[in-house]
Formats: sequence, structure tokens, C-alpha cells
Amino acid sequence: MTINKRHLKKILAIRLGSMGELLMTQPALRSIKESVPAAEVTLLTSSSASTVTHMLREIDRTIIADVPWVRNDTQTDSSELERLITKIRKEDFDTAFIFSVYSQSSLPAAFLLYAAHIPVRIAFSRENPYKLLTHWKREEEPKIVIRHEVERQLSLTKFMGMETSDISLRLKIDSKDQERAISLLLKKGVDPDKRMAVVHPGASDLVRRYNPGAYSHIITHLTSVHGYQVVVTGSREESRLAEFITKNSLSREAVNLTGATTTGMLAAVIERSSLFIGNNSGPAHLSAGVGTPAVILYALTNTQHQPWNIPSKILHFSAPCTDCRRGYCLLPAGHSMKSHLNLPLILQNIDDLIKETHGREKLGGWETNIFPRIFLKIHSYLL
Repeated sequence: MTINKRHLKKILAIRLGSMGELLMTQPALRSIKESVPAAEVTLLTSSSASTVTHMLREIDRTIIADVPWVRNDTQTDSSELERLITKIRKEDFDTAFIFSVYSQSSLPAAFLLYAAHIPVRIAFSRENPYKLLTHWKREEEPKIVIRHEVERQLSLTKFMGMETSDISLRLKIDSKDQERAISLLLKKGVDPDKRMAVVHPGASDLVRRYNPGAYSHIITHLTSVHGYQVVVTGSREESRLAEFITKNSLSREAVNLTGATTTGMLAAVIERSSLFIGNNSGPAHLSAGVGTPAVILYALTNTQHQPWNIPSKILHFSAPCTDCRRGYCLLPAGHSMKSHLNLPLILQNIDDLIKETHGREKLGGWETNIFPRIFLKIHSYLL
């Protein structure tokens, strides 16, 4: 099914979930932008995901809204939805795409678009949406197939005749974020031009947090065996977790950056790093967006959200909510996943990934192959 692209002037893309979900929608957004380069693409997204919109080249403008049918901490009422509908209606969009995970219905957002008088409304739907959607792709997940989130969203735009040959995540890091990140690293005693690893032990869902003690051993291994500078990152709320991990590491060289970075600065730090190690959380997708190899300790929840298209090692561990699709956590506050992975296995996978990416280092945010430079240096001595 296709639409007449020549008449498209203003397109609305809706992605109201998490930061990671938005990042995994970038290739689909790119397929829209490349198919209709003259059209203006506006993103309607959540406040939590909005922190990465400035890194997406495919987006021209952003509307931020937290809605009641998507998990968030914002209290909303019907009057706010009415104002949102009015705002969207005034924009006079001609087409809208609703991007969603398979465990969420697209119909609440479809009703929003219907009320805003957008003539072409496109989404996945499990049930017949009747007039709420003008174009709908029947939901096949999870009964028939489960695709990676990137592939899922690309299938929706392909359904409308929009495709791209570049399906990687490619974030545009702002120069000011790079400067602030370098300044912060230098202030903390980290040389940004030397080999560095980012360890990100936190996650918004507590059940996705792997055993903190294992991360202490990981830091020791990275510094003593591989000679990496290690920076520990996270939100301000995760500072105690980071303090526990760094204090229990045999290495005293790990630097705690929790609460000190914006999302843009965090992306810049990860971009300058040779390795990322963490749980299945938003920063894991930042690593995919800047091409940094990653080792992910992955709770078996939402396995379709693994880091996309980068050198990686994904180590799965079971969780009480494995394959849970409730969208909210039933576990008691303070619950933390205990170790279900063998520590030597984790360290071996770190070693293997470092070996597989040996000869590739990231200097000044650019990944380069060191062998041509070594060859040129030797060659110059022979001349």
C-alpha cells in the first residue's frame, strides 16, 4: 500500500514511549525523510524521550506530551488531552504515523489524530480500527512473529512504500555536548584521548539491573587486565548504586559520573569510548547510535530491544518478569536481580569482544583502524 508522496507537506510521527524506543525508530523516521525530503517531519514524543530528539537528523520539530496510555510519572487529565488535540489540529498535518511496541494498542493515539482531523492516519492494529485509522497494518506480534524493534517500525513505513538503505542508528552529537563531555572527563582526571570504557549499571526498571557486585569485578578486570580508564555513568538517583560498585572494586581508578551528564553529554562520552557495558536500558541504544561496541547483561524482557547493528555480546539472565508485557512492575520496591550468570563467562565475553574489535580504537569520537597508521609510520622510517 502506498500514498501519493508528492502531496505530502507536513508529516507527524508519534513515538510516545521511552528514549530507547525512540532511538530504535530512527531508521523508520529516516525512511520517511528520504522518501519525502521536501516534507516537514514533526515528532510527537514523551518528555523522557525528548532528551535525544536533538540528535536525530530526521526530525525537523518536536512536540512533547505525556499521555495516560503510556507509562510515565506525569499526572494528566482530559483537559490536557483536549489542548494537545487543539494544538495538533492547528498544525494542519496531512499524514501521521503511529509507532508503537506490540504490547501497546495504537488506538488511543489514533483517536487523538482522528479528533485532530489529520486525513491520513497510519499504524499497526490488532483489532479493526474502522474510521480511527485510514491505513492499518495488521498486528502479527507476538503470536506469529517477533521482530527487532527497528525492523518492526521499518515494516510500517515499508507498508506505505517508504524505505531506506541505511538502517543503522546514527546519532548527531552536538559540538557543545562534546565540549562539555571532554571538559567533565578532564576535570575528573580522565584522558578523553586514551582508551576508555563506560560502565552503566543502572536501569529505569529495577529488575533489569544486574548484580552490582558483578559490576565491581568487571571494573577491576577492565582496569587491571586491559588497562582501560573506566567511567561509571547513570542518573542522579543511581549515584548510591555507582558508589557501591566503585567502592567494592579492587581498582581505585574508576570515575563516578552519575548525575553529572545530560543525555547529550552521555552520548558524547559513550562515543569517545572503546567499550560500553551495561543492562538493557536507554544508554545501550546510545552506544548503538554512536557505534561503540557493547556487552549487555540482558534480563529476558523485551528481547526485541537488543542493541542494533553494532559489535556486541548479549548475555541473557532470567528475571521474574521474563516475557512480561504488563507495562508496569509488580515486584516490590528495592528488588534487584541477583546473579544468574557465571562471572567468568561475563569476563570472557568482555575479553572476546575486545579481541574481536582489536585494532579499532576511538579517538576524538571517531572510530579508526590503527593498523594503517602503524604501517604509514613504519614506512616513513624506511624512506
